[in-house]
Amino acid sequence: MDVEIVVPALALRDDSGRLDEAATAAYAARGSATWIDQFLLSGTTTRGDSMTLDERAAVLDIWVDVAPPARLLAGCWSASDIDQAQQRGVAPIVVMRDLVDRAAALAFLQSLPVGAYVYSHPTHSPVTLDAELCAAARKDGCLPAGAQGEAQSRFGWSRGVLGAGAQA
Repeated sequence: MDVEIVVPALALRDDSGRLDEAATAAYAARGSATWIDQFLLSGTTTRGDSMTLDERAAVLDIWVDVAPPARLLAGCWSASDIDQAQQRGVAPIVVMRDLVDRAAALAFLQSLPVGAYVYSHPTHSPVTLDAELCAAARKDGCLPAGAQGEAQSRFGWSRGVLGAGAQA
């Protein structure tokens, strides 16, 4: 199995709290020159949920200017974010949000574009991507290309990354 290093990329802010595009561009240029395989943009670690759609799009543009889209994953918080990622050729990693039951989760997975990843965490949705949901998604042909997240089982919390789904 090949291992790839994926690092959450910062979106730097100025003293007023606005996205500092110049500083973020310098950071992106420096980061893209490293050995890191992929960069996760506007994800949960860097508070992508607190950014506006325009800020997330600006971060995508900054990184696409210095790195090939294959080295980027776009944290997506809305359908518009998915569109922005696809327009730039960047694979989306879509946050599972506010899914009330397994049927809603399967409908969400079915709505994703081919090659999409998902982020699953109980902070964002009471229904998370677990083994049962993965099995149902595989059966329905909508298993994402990969996933990252946390789930609770009888053994406690676990973090993990699922790769090479049906759509990869």
